[in-house]
Amino acid sequence: MKLIAGKFSLGLFAALFAAALTAAPSTTASDPYGVCAHVSRGEFGIAPQEFKLMRSAGINWVRTDFDWLRIQSAKNGKWDFKRLDELIALAKKNGMNVLPILDYDVPWATPAWKHLDLWREYVRRTVTHFRNDLRFWEIWNEENLASMWRDKPNAARYAELLKASYQEIKKIDPGLQVLYGGTAGIPMPFIEESLKAGAAAGFDIMNIHPYRKDNVPEDALVRDILDLRSLLAKYGAGSKPLWITEIGWPTNQANSIFREIFIPVLEKAGFDLKQVKIACIHDPSYPFSTISSTLDFKKIFPMAKSVDTIPLKKLASLNPKDYPVLVPSVDETFPMAYFDALESYVKRGGTLIFSRGVPLYYDLVKKTDGKIERVQVDDRYRNRLHIGWGAWWTDKNIPHNTTKTAIAPEFRDKVKMQDLPGEIFLTDKKLKKGDRLVPILYGVRDHFRGISGALFELNSDLKGKIVAVTYKSSTGGSTEQFQAEVLPRTYLLAFSAGVQRLFWYEFQSPEGIPFDQESHFGITHKDLSPKPAYLAYRTLTAMRPDGSSVPSVSVSRDGVYIASWTRPDRRKVHAVWTAREKKSCVLSVKGKLESSIGYLGQNVSVKPSAFAATPQIIYLIGPDSVTVR
Repeated sequence: MKLIAGKFSLGLFAALFAAALTAAPSTTASDPYGVCAHVSRGEFGIAPQEFKLMRSAGINWVRTDFDWLRIQSAKNGKWDFKRLDELIALAKKNGMNVLPILDYDVPWATPAWKHLDLWREYVRRTVTHFRNDLRFWEIWNEENLASMWRDKPNAARYAELLKASYQEIKKIDPGLQVLYGGTAGIPMPFIEESLKAGAAAGFDIMNIHPYRKDNVPEDALVRDILDLRSLLAKYGAGSKPLWITEIGWPTNQANSIFREIFIPVLEKAGFDLKQVKIACIHDPSYPFSTISSTLDFKKIFPMAKSVDTIPLKKLASLNPKDYPVLVPSVDETFPMAYFDALESYVKRGGTLIFSRGVPLYYDLVKKTDGKIERVQVDDRYRNRLHIGWGAWWTDKNIPHNTTKTAIAPEFRDKVKMQDLPGEIFLTDKKLKKGDRLVPILYGVRDHFRGISGALFELNSDLKGKIVAVTYKSSTGGSTEQFQAEVLPRTYLLAFSAGVQRLFWYEFQSPEGIPFDQESHFGITHKDLSPKPAYLAYRTLTAMRPDGSSVPSVSVSRDGVYIASWTRPDRRKVHAVWTAREKKSCVLSVKGKLESSIGYLGQNVSVKPSAFAATPQIIYLIGPDSVTVR
């Protein structure tokens, strides 16, 4: 990996690359392009069509679950590999490589880490059966999440399970390769705790899921990968390959669901939205923002008097009379160094909107070197805002997820809502005398009924209001065009940082629930017709086929990115783009420009002396070098 730096590089960008040059591998693995698909589950019946479309797009790897419970459906029951045998035969017929995930528990061995003898048997039987066809094995999936780990996440326990799996697999064939289970995000404290517990002796390939659903890949993806490299080096694992087995952007339209909820709720709370100014936090210096590519509060509240941004330092002086509504976060994070100011705002009558998950679940801690660390915190901040909550990992009486969504009687004629899976529910247990909780939405399953959306009307030491919706799957949601724009940029940036193989999440969009992001991650529709992202993927693999050199990346002072590489046919290719806005610039092109191709594969005409760089990559084929003059 190298960086074309010089006077055109952003200082921080160049410094991050330079600091980690020795840590990242110098070459990219063969067949670097992969995709996730549930071909061992609900998509089994359409796997042949999917494999053909994947190959047509230049994708040679598919990642799927080898669920324990689908192989052994009863305790002391028969081990049944028939369906997976058929799948592997189909994959081989279509020239596809399969990355299997060994994952999850069974009713008689839950959580799995408490039953390592039975887990070892599952690993041993499964890997032995497929040892000649499958050479890579991923151990668990997103083990740093309670919903996936089936227990409170514990890095040391995961390290124990990982090492046990590694030992079994290497006994079968020392040449088999073991992947660390892809983590949700890049949870550095969790990963470090696992390394302290000896995890480095339990994997050949490191693996992460560095989602950036509310941002663009240019926002710290490379920096975070290189930080991980440094952490791995600290524990003697810095030379191990790094894969990304999930990353993607969903195309569900979250703005519409929140219009359906927040507008009638705020009107119920007494607001004339035409007279209301709404504040959203946007602080690039932290960095922290509630303005994202996937949630646009100007579109959620088009009738508002204004929707304005404020930096964190202005939060302490934010007057609820000027801005009666504030969006402090679009997910479960908030920089708690500013929590006192947030609490003061509510004490003075301000209204907060929380749109996803458990409010204030993670603190964003800014280190002295400027890096941001996400740290889970206890209930002390939520308690100060009188927010009570529960989930299946805090209360055994709460189901792992609900299947239906019911609208509270008070809002039945005003709020529209589709059925969404819920696992987090609000309660009145932290309210004080004078406070009131008004349910908006319920998550329902069998006899369980939990509050998944609520209006907290506070009239105690706090005098404001809080609107909270806890569905995790209802937020996010970019346009199909945006998904297509970020796909090739993500691959090129990740490869430049030393990632050897990247699996996009995912191939087919089930499209069962309009607002559910899990239904809309795919790069094809439910009927397998292509989204623009499929075309962008196909174009990327054509422009940078297997065997190409690692991209070198530069960025100008104005934010114009250029990634350059050499293809196996010895032609040089240069991809030019910006992260967000259109930028006019002059390109210095040395050598013959043979052709220029747009991000969807179309021929485009370019004029280097008056070049318009946009978030839509343009590939320039042939020149020896391309730089921003």
